[in-house]
Amino acid sequence: MLAALFVVGLLMASSSSWSQAATGSLNVHWNEGAKDCKANPQAPIEVHAYNPQTFILRENLCATFEAPFMYLLIGSTKALLIDTGDVTDPERMPLAKTVMNLLPGAEPSKLPLLVVHTHRHLDHRAGDGQFAHLSNVQMIGWDLDSVRRYYNFADWPNGLAQINLGDRTIDVIPTPGHNATHVVFYDRNTALLFSGDFLMPGRLLIDDADANLASSKRVAAFVKDRPVSYVLGGHIEFDSAAKTFAWESQYHPHEHALADVEGRSARSAVGCQQLQRLLHRKRQVYPGQFDSHPHRHGCYCRCGAGCGRAGADCVHSPPQARPLKGQAPR
Repeated sequence: MLAALFVVGLLMASSSSWSQAATGSLNVHWNEGAKDCKANPQAPIEVHAYNPQTFILRENLCATFEAPFMYLLIGSTKALLIDTGDVTDPERMPLAKTVMNLLPGAEPSKLPLLVVHTHRHLDHRAGDGQFAHLSNVQMIGWDLDSVRRYYNFADWPNGLAQINLGDRTIDVIPTPGHNATHVVFYDRNTALLFSGDFLMPGRLLIDDADANLASSKRVAAFVKDRPVSYVLGGHIEFDSAAKTFAWESQYHPHEHALADVEGRSARSAVGCQQLQRLLHRKRQVYPGQFDSHPHRHGCYCRCGAGCGRAGADCVHSPPQARPLKGQAPR
């Protein structure tokens, strides 16, 4: 059901009433990590310029098996950082230093930075402390009350919010399901949809199947009349054949592309077919829970086709599930 809704929403989209989206490049080969990270030291963070105002950052697999993606969007009056990753220590992961160096201007007159999160799981906010005492940085809380208050969601999870970066508007869409605090961001400038853990080339973990189904309908309705260049998620857990890497693997040879699908800003049949194939091949559901993380209970899926259905067969013990050894769940 979720897959069908998402296909309908995305494939029916029309960009006729929208101006041409700013283009960019996803021509990047992300570091694959290593079989032995101690023997093969890696740079802790990678940066790819999608275009001069849009940056994709990724924490290296050898720094954290989560290897989360973060996104820096630069407007004329403000910049936006989506998520702060899975590593707290700035010596191990110089996230704040990297981000601040990407911002235009010189200290102390750097462009102001707003830091937000797709959701509250620790692998998307562990780096918050690196920004806490920096001048010209505003940090938005990750708890539900803070999310509702900042975006002025009076009837959560209904409604939309906007972030104005100056000549660049970001829409904020409530998408609880994976987590109660989850939101998705849409950049009107590039037509990029930043989907966090709601949709990505990897395991989709669902806390609340009913909420996830409602969120899927909400996103489908949102993109119906808007162009989408690419859907960019929070992690990559698939190889190029859409098979999952072993849990906690720090080596991802032949990794799947970050973009779950090329969008339809040009309304191409190729993009539509890619999306349909993606959703069809990610149907398998691993119902279960991770005993060490109660709020990760629920469906454990390679996609949401089963988990998006209310009452999907959510039982215990997914075949490959293991405790996360202290790492925060997605």
